[in-house]
Amino acid sequence: MKKIFIFCMVILGLQARAQIKLIVRADDMGSCRAANLAIIDSYKNGITSTTEVMVPCPWFLDAATMLKSSPDLDVGLHMVLTSEWLYYKWRPLTSGKTIQDADGYFNQMVWSGGLSSLSNVTLDMTEVEAEFRAQLALALKKIPQITHISEHMYFGMLKPELSKLIKKLADEYHLGVESDLTTHGVKPFIFPDGPNFEANKATFIANLKALTPGTYHFLAHPCVESIELSQMVTNYTPSTGETNRIVVYKLFTDPDVIQTIKDMGIELIGYKDLMMSEPSVPSLLTPVDSAQIKPTSFTFEWAACAPDIEKYQLDLSLSDKFETSITDSTLTNTKKTYTRGQIPQGRKLFWRVRAKNSKGWGSYSKTFRLVNTFFTSLAPPKTENGFKVYFNASSKSIKLILPENNPVDCVFVLSDLKGKTVQSNILKAGSAEYNIKAEGLKTGVYIISATNSKSKYNQKIIVE
Repeated sequence: MKKIFIFCMVILGLQARAQIKLIVRADDMGSCRAANLAIIDSYKNGITSTTEVMVPCPWFLDAATMLKSSPDLDVGLHMVLTSEWLYYKWRPLTSGKTIQDADGYFNQMVWSGGLSSLSNVTLDMTEVEAEFRAQLALALKKIPQITHISEHMYFGMLKPELSKLIKKLADEYHLGVESDLTTHGVKPFIFPDGPNFEANKATFIANLKALTPGTYHFLAHPCVESIELSQMVTNYTPSTGETNRIVVYKLFTDPDVIQTIKDMGIELIGYKDLMMSEPSVPSLLTPVDSAQIKPTSFTFEWAACAPDIEKYQLDLSLSDKFETSITDSTLTNTKKTYTRGQIPQGRKLFWRVRAKNSKGWGSYSKTFRLVNTFFTSLAPPKTENGFKVYFNASSKSIKLILPENNPVDCVFVLSDLKGKTVQSNILKAGSAEYNIKAEGLKTGVYIISATNSKSKYNQKIIVE
């Protein structure tokens, strides 16, 4: 009985520990090279579980390139309206006058402290929305695993209409927002700050050990030591901010911190694990709806979806109901090319796309139609003593009508201009109308002939 009790206590202990989840957020990726290096390393070799990327900053493209090698890292768009450093600045992506200072940079601060700030200007919300949309578009273009949006320096606390706009855009693009953490019952984790590494480490480990079951969240700004970082100050007096960021990086990669998290059974999670939504609906790009084309190959393209797309599915069918279709559900980019022979053979072709993320498959896009003029006969049906030939593009067949009800069998021959037989059939007596399958015909001119002991008929058809 004692053994059973001990076993049950061990199981309960393991369950309690497994219920502790922690979001370790590394902020300001893209702001500088020192931040990019620290964040990627602390994800691969430390405890970072999510990061926020800043699109207008000078090192954004470097961040996007690094994130390609870490596709499982949860990434948020850190929406930017300020450029806080004294000598190290960045500008808006758009030209809105109310979101710039006198030199064309973002305002330095959110609140006034004798510096340029959002609190001293009247923002044009149309300009703000245009800037936010530009940052969002570039972020999704370069970093497909964007899952949520956050506010750099919490500008929404100054102007609530900014947070409402963030929420509106997040809903539109099926992204989470930082404020949603409270709706998921996430609690703050007390994270030590300051330039003393050993003191911070001791406090950090003690706070980890004091956690009870639940989900916790904190953010910090890891950076590697660099000359670049030493010059990032917010005023003319020396700052310890850069030193604190180096300490954060050391904490995020410290072996004792990592081991404590393992020993405690703490699960490191990202925002996507709490608030991932279904994929957005793809927007089809080319061929445009109702396009009439006659290519040797077909390229289908659509806009990237969000959030965190794993793959896409492209359906092609001769019917807008898609009862039967050719489907490729393994696509990892937003473009697919087929040769003419790989697609359903018909004059009208319908296509649609959907996306998949960790939540599953999303809704299909609108259905686009294209007209494949390769299957349009240039020659109208002709009559020669009642002999008629029709090329039926939808059924991929040649309809042949003889001038009389045949009393004897008839030989049908389809040949090219060189006289080479492409297809031949015996048409049984007793009928004057036949449908001959003609799949896979190449572009060109063909001769149709029907011969029996009484008559011989010929006609040309053109297939493009």
